[in-house]
Amino acid sequence: HCDSTAFSNSFSTWQQELQNPCVYATFGMHPHNSKYYNNSIEDKILQLITHPKAVGWGEIGLDFHRNISANNLQLDVFAKQIKCAIQIEKPIVIHSRNAAQQTYSILKQYAPSNTKLHIHCFNDSLDDAMNIIREFPNAYIGITGVVTFKDANRLRNIIEVLPLDKILVETDAPYMTPTGAYGVCHSGYIPLIAKQIANLKNISTNEVLIATTINACTLYQINL
Repeated sequence: HCDSTAFSNSFSTWQQELQNPCVYATFGMHPHNSKYYNNSIEDKILQLITHPKAVGWGEIGLDFHRNISANNLQLDVFAKQIKCAIQIEKPIVIHSRNAAQQTYSILKQYAPSNTKLHIHCFNDSLDDAMNIIREFPNAYIGITGVVTFKDANRLRNIIEVLPLDKILVETDAPYMTPTGAYGVCHSGYIPLIAKQIANLKNISTNEVLIATTINACTLYQINL
């Protein structure tokens, strides 16, 4: 949950969703909503994240593409949430758009090198990816349906180099619907993303699905 209204029991369905044995949650404030972050919101996140199926803090980070919240506010709220996640030893889900260097700098400043990170919806450079996984050995790079897009050659080139044990497959639902699929994105399209990764690495789709499932379970300490 990244929207401030999602933390209210009146507007949220997260409690019902977590009754599904296959569903887990992360809680945090998206950078778009940094202007709403305050001590009360922070306390609410800290309360929610005690749920036994809450596996991480996020998505949090920086979005300098849309600038819905001021950059200085985003930087401040990002740092505050990193400190909270570190304190309670939860993995952090990172949102970074048009802010790769700033995101890396903030992480280096506030997160120990053993911090578990999920770089959500990655679409930056190979250097950016390698810097993160070198500095943070417990970091994983999230790949969405973007990898299937016609203009995503840079991302495809990165995947050819990126170790499979550092990749997560994700949807960013309802966005980033893979090429060839229809409607809003959902978890049923994960195999299409895995197939594209498999083609780039000359391995089977099943190998990608197994490896990335292990990666996700390792990161979030989920036992399947």
